[in-house]
Amino acid sequence: MNWLAFKKAIKKAWIWTKTHWYLPILFLSFIIALLIWAISRNGAAMAALFDVWESSRASYDEQLSVLEGTHEEEIKERDKILEEYGRNLKKIEEEHGEDSEKLASDKKKELEELIEKGYGDPDELAKKIAELYGLENG
Repeated sequence: MNWLAFKKAIKKAWIWTKTHWYLPILFLSFIIALLIWAISRNGAAMAALFDVWESSRASYDEQLSVLEGTHEEEIKERDKILEEYGRNLKKIEEEHGEDSEKLASDKKKELEELIEKGYGDPDELAKKIAELYGLENG
């Protein structure tokens, strides 16, 4: 059978399928019904399927709760760091109040960026803040 004959046979099958569309649907419905009957007649197989489904659902719920707990801890840690930043900034401004000019807005922005980038590594953050303000033993 050459390519043209194969192509012609496929086109004929397509035309037949378009004309008698309900027959393939009935055939597929029958196959699906047969599969459902074969699975459901054995109660142990259905119980095993439900057990697998329930265990996967329980695993999903557990993973979701762990993810939410971790997210809440990260948010609390971030809020704690931002609160500490606010206190430290206020303390620095009070110490240098009238004697020296207030912190420039660009230094504030740079400090905020340092805190956002480095809140996972406090030692590195302390070193960078010390460098920014010219402090020793940061």
